[in-house]
Amino acid sequence: MKNSTAARAGRHGARAGAAVLLAAGSLAAFVAPVTAAPSCAVPAGVTPMAPFPPPPSQVVTSATVSHYVLSLTWAPEWCRLNGSKPDAQTECADHSRGFVVHGLWPTSDAKPYPRFCRTVGAIDPATFGTAWCLSPSAYLLQHEWEAHGSCSFPTPAAYFGEEAALVGALTLPDLDRLPTPVGTAGDVRAAFTRLNPSLTQDMIAVQSDRKQRLGEVHVCYGLDFHPARCSHADYGAPNRVPIRVTPRAG
Repeated sequence: MKNSTAARAGRHGARAGAAVLLAAGSLAAFVAPVTAAPSCAVPAGVTPMAPFPPPPSQVVTSATVSHYVLSLTWAPEWCRLNGSKPDAQTECADHSRGFVVHGLWPTSDAKPYPRFCRTVGAIDPATFGTAWCLSPSAYLLQHEWEAHGSCSFPTPAAYFGEEAALVGALTLPDLDRLPTPVGTAGDVRAAFTRLNPSLTQDMIAVQSDRKQRLGEVHVCYGLDFHPARCSHADYGAPNRVPIRVTPRAG
């Protein structure tokens, strides 16, 4: 998931389009094409999901987008909890996975956060094939497009293309294979900043459960998609909090 020429090109295109969108205040203004990650092999029989009605209580169309959060799930922990679910089988059968992409979230500085901002359709097959590389779940991809992509991006290609570009600009640490084991949330942040000089620790949110198991890491971005300091609401566990990192199964 390191930088590539395609990822840099996609990121440039997405940022240019986003600038037009923000200036015009209209989704229709965002027309710049975005290059997503290279295609990978989608399992036979797996296709994009049909759109599903959003829960009425989760529809928030009036919130102002102030920044973005790239959510990265630590797959070993997610699979420990959810690996028996049908939609998780492909992801969790690959024991080499560390971080996978949960989503790219347009968000606000305080609740309510924008969600399901407009009615959108299914993800087109070409975009689905590239997005699958980062988030191997048909349900998750459709959910993220409906719940979050709909709030800032006009098409699935634009949404998942920006997501792929942001991930492609990061080097993601193998948290269960570091020379010095992770012991605190500060160690998680330090692992990211060592590999990514563009990040500082206050740009990284660490999410854990009540048993202090690492669930996700969130990287915060401004409206220009440059890394930015996380808001207090986004920040997650303070550096001193102990963190348990579930190791990969193989």
